[in-house]
Amino acid sequence: MQRVIMMAAATAMMAATMSNAQPAAFDAYLWARSASPSVQRAVTAFGQHSRGRLHVVAVDDAFEQRDGSLVRVLAQRHTPVVLTMRLQVLPDDTTRLTDTLRWWQQRGVQVDAVEIDHDCPTAGLATYARWLSSFGAVLRATVPTGETADTEVGVEVGLEITALPTWLNDPAHRAVFAAATNVTLQVHAITAPALLDVAAARRAIAMATLAWPNLRVALPSYAVTLKGGQPLHARPADVAAVRLAANGVSWFRLPTDDDDTAWDWSTLLAVDSAPGVIADTDAVTVSAVDDGDGTVRVVVDNGLALAAPLPAVRVMGAESMDAIIPGRLVGTTLSSLQARFLLPHGSAVLGWARPSSSAAGAFHVTRVDDALPFPAAVLPAGGGLNLPAGH
Repeated sequence: MQRVIMMAAATAMMAATMSNAQPAAFDAYLWARSASPSVQRAVTAFGQHSRGRLHVVAVDDAFEQRDGSLVRVLAQRHTPVVLTMRLQVLPDDTTRLTDTLRWWQQRGVQVDAVEIDHDCPTAGLATYARWLSSFGAVLRATVPTGETADTEVGVEVGLEITALPTWLNDPAHRAVFAAATNVTLQVHAITAPALLDVAAARRAIAMATLAWPNLRVALPSYAVTLKGGQPLHARPADVAAVRLAANGVSWFRLPTDDDDTAWDWSTLLAVDSAPGVIADTDAVTVSAVDDGDGTVRVVVDNGLALAAPLPAVRVMGAESMDAIIPGRLVGTTLSSLQARFLLPHGSAVLGWARPSSSAAGAFHVTRVDDALPFPAAVLPAGGGLNLPAGH
């Protein structure tokens, strides 16, 4: 009962904070290649919830973002944009990069900055600093050709970078930072197999702030499944602990209402606006619902007002099981093949099970929080797998 009261109090504090606050100024990464209806709604919601900027992938090595529908949405909504350019290799000729900038500006998009996302080896930081200084000079000299109603010709854009914690032990990172107009420190997906190491992230933020007081921090709000099948989730309580140490934030990634591998808006806003009251609580439960035809539904429910990782479920005393979503079966454990979130106060059906007649009264389902052994038998959506009698 005490735990429930504490959870209710924290939820009330979050609601009060969010209702009294003005729109925040966080940034967010929009990782989309077209303006689907859900992306359009997400861009509109971003403008309602934040005075910040959207980081849009414009170059990803060979890929160039030239989708007219996405550009129109961003231009029509007057959304401030940072054009993110992901580069594995730094080009000697940067014409392609400046041409991409011009293309976006000429179509009425308010481009505040170009952001270089380059995972530079620490040993190459001095070379990277020189490249940034050179590209910065080119960028300052870049003037859009042609004018539209929404484009201010000749407006100067900033040169921003993403930075890695591994750089901070080398003094050369200061020259890299000095060549940029803004720095975003990435603290997620750094150390395998963790998605976010809270203590390491807080140490990195403290170190980076010494060199760049106006540091922004890229924080995760997503889930990912590793190649071997292990799910990793950005847990709100962990991310909130890092949010407390960060002044400026760029969320990765923008919530869309058709993406259950990322947080919903209410969770992101709660963690961003009131990280100090995000408790490390867990109210995800699993149950078996008798359908009356000899089968039971395996259901998981989230009792929190925050997104929660979809857990694996162990089913005991079943002779067969069917998955409603693509899943895997290890022994008697059923789980999704993709790391997913449950919506706040949401629920999901993992599948169905048929209790074994030889295990009368022994059928039950429980959560599984430990990592699963692999390989595992794979259940396609709607597919089934028979279990040995008595399991």
